[in-house]
Amino acid sequence: MSLLYLALAMAAAIAFYLGSRHQTLRVVTHPRRLRLAGGLLLVLAWVAAWRALGFWGGGFAMLTAFMLTAVALPYLNAWVAGRRDGETRHVG
Repeated sequence: MSLLYLALAMAAAIAFYLGSRHQTLRVVTHPRRLRLAGGLLLVLAWVAAWRALGFWGGGFAMLTAFMLTAVALPYLNAWVAGRRDGETRHVG
């Protein structure tokens, strides 16, 4: 059950990110469907986490996995865009 809620939470974050206007990882024709799928996946992840860890513990663990993925996706997008353009991006 633990791997299930982690996978569902990560898939929900990916669906929400791909449904946003600012991402450049993929061309998306139906962003609204992706956002709806992200919401459904997030609820399913919460239910799986609830069954595995209890109400509060499962909710916090699921949200932690979701937020970790949601924070990492823009960095992945910037890295892929930099490799696509053939340039290296440095800070400072």
